[in-house]
Amino acid sequence: LHHQEAGVLHAAKLVPTLLDSLACFGALEFLRLSDTSLTVTHVGEVATCLTNTWSLKCLILNGTGIGCPGAAALAKALRQKNSVLQRLDLSRNGVGDRGAAALGQALKQHSSLQVLSLSSNAVGVDGAATLGQALRQNSALKSLDLSQNGVGDRGAAGLAQALRQNSALQTLGLAENTVGDDGAAALVQALVQNSALETLYLSGNAVGDRGAAELAQALRQNLSLRFLHLSENAVGDAGATALGQALEQSWSLVWLTLEGNDSIRLELAAELESKFRNRISL
Repeated sequence: LHHQEAGVLHAAKLVPTLLDSLACFGALEFLRLSDTSLTVTHVGEVATCLTNTWSLKCLILNGTGIGCPGAAALAKALRQKNSVLQRLDLSRNGVGDRGAAALGQALKQHSSLQVLSLSSNAVGVDGAATLGQALRQNSALKSLDLSQNGVGDRGAAGLAQALRQNSALQTLGLAENTVGDDGAAALVQALVQNSALETLYLSGNAVGDRGAAELAQALRQNLSLRFLHLSENAVGDAGATALGQALEQSWSLVWLTLEGNDSIRLELAAELESKFRNRISL
């Protein structure tokens, strides 16, 4: 079996039967159980599948209510050397800081996971800190989505510290995390040194003109960032102007989003869109 999608199951009673049958699929590569109510026992069986098969590469468990115990069980499975999982989606599961910490510890040892989605999981400063520590050692993860959590400025600073040393992560999602100018400033310091990150999502935060100006300065030195998302922040004319100048001088940036920053004058927005056309969205 080259590819098997379990699909979205709304009847919880079908889950045990499905998991019991996993042993029959010796080459299972893709398992999706989105929006299905999973018990700790169910997650334990999935974790066993991770450790007993050399084929499962994509596991999507978003909206399954596994919480911290489920995340911890999966993290334990990831620490096993025979796991070849490349993508893990645990969005909307309420894993919290403790669940994120368990996954962070697993990342220090796991060498195949490339995409980790933890959006909408009540992850705060402590969880972000542990994930940041993992990124200092991990050289495989390419995408980390922490959108719609509570990382804040301190959590962003912890992740920024990791980016100074990490040379693998290409996409970082921090949308809707109450990140302000201080968090943006911390990320700026990382961007000056980092040469791997290509996409940074900061939409729906509280970045103002000061943070935007500092990001603009970093863009003049950074040679890898291609996509910067700053929609629905607190950027005004000064920040937009600075970012526009940086866009003109940047060697790498190809797309900048600034929609929903209502303090930017319509005249300036029109001027920037006319000047950069396919490189900016306001």
